Amino acid sequence: GVASGCSLYGLKIADDEGAVAGLSIWARAIMDGANVADIVSVSWGWPPNAYYSEIANAISFAESLGKICVFSAGNWGTRAAQGQSLAFPANLPNVIAVGAIERDGDHWDYSSSGPELDVVAPSGNYESVWVGDLYTLDNIGDLGYNPYRRSCDSTSADYICYFGGTSAAAPQVAGVLALVKSRRPDLTGFDTLKMIIDSSARDGVGNPFYDSAGHDIYYGNGLVSAFRALLSVSRGDANNNGVINIVDASYLTAFLYKGGPPPQPDTLMGDANCSGTVNMLDVSYILSFLYKAGPEPPICFNYGD
Repeated sequence: GVASGCSLYGLKIADDEGAVAGLSIWARAIMDGANVADIVSVSWGWPPNAYYSEIANAISFAESLGKICVFSAGNWGTRAAQGQSLAFPANLPNVIAVGAIERDGDHWDYSSSGPELDVVAPSGNYESVWVGDLYTLDNIGDLGYNPYRRSCDSTSADYICYFGGTSAAAPQVAGVLALVKSRRPDLTGFDTLKMIIDSSARDGVGNPFYDSAGHDIYYGNGLVSAFRALLSVSRGDANNNGVINIVDASYLTAFLYKGGPPPQPDTLMGDANCSGTVNMLDVSYILSFLYKAGPEPPICFNYGD
């Protein structure tokens, strides 16, 4: 998975026939998820014109705990007005809304669009019965989703290999957020984490007809990027050991003047002052932070491109 070292909690809200007994169960799932996890990934919702205060209140509860909810944008792209098709509650301002694109970067027609969209992630076809899209966990044995569709392989009792729609895109973004939280557990709050996901996304990955420069209704801020998200919160840690100390200043000095190895996995790990380049000013910035009460290296979205 995207964040293979993180703990994963699953909440079963439907009975074995797929029915959910009332709106309060959906809301309770969000609240229970927020009580045990930092990121709540949700791949269900209602039509764009729906609104349920019980669901909105549950999301606000999660936000009050410093947790962040990631919702699939919905598969209403061909069934509702373009630019107005994000499902509820993905269209709320205090969630991360995730759309879907094809592997080549093209926009999936089914993926909901609108100004509330944050980012997109790769996915397979919506309601596809063909194998070969995204592989994910299912309930163990015959109690899961897959007995109702064609099987995948010898492991099909416990897995699904044809996960698709925006439902499959949202967990990837949740995984990137989990990576960020693992690297920087000190980063909390919806606004900060949303900024990291949105600002580190890669723009211009699709057909310019849909994927215009900057934020747009089909791609949001662009394709979610685990690499860029982590790079944005790791500046100054030149030797990539998870802490910033005098060793990083020495590492950068050796790189700049003694033929030492570059910062890994990207030279911009050494860009402590977020200038887009690595030079002696970054060494000075680190030393000032460590010994002169200077500012710490900032969250940085300057990727030198």
